[in-house]
Amino acid sequence: MAAILRTADAPMSGAILRIGFLATLYADLLLTLLATQHGFVELNPFMAHMLARPWELFMFKVVAPTFIAFLVSPKFLIPSTAFMLAVTGWNLVQLTSW
Repeated sequence: MAAILRTADAPMSGAILRIGFLATLYADLLLTLLATQHGFVELNPFMAHMLARPWELFMFKVVAPTFIAFLVSPKFLIPSTAFMLAVTGWNLVQLTSW
């Protein structure tokens, strides 16, 4: 684990981690929008509220994560990226099972 955290601060590894972090967040957003357009209901009340207000959704799901990705050390993005990979995988399973 210590070796992973040390290499996470290398310039190329940092760029890959930042891109991976943003890609998982954007994939989650796209899947959420796709699902709601096909009649699924957003279960997260916070997100359901934002779906009715596109500018809030854009600020919360696009602008804020982009700033976070470039303001924090890449090694701190690893847990969040892993979590969002699990969320995106779960979303894909749910969408393909219907």
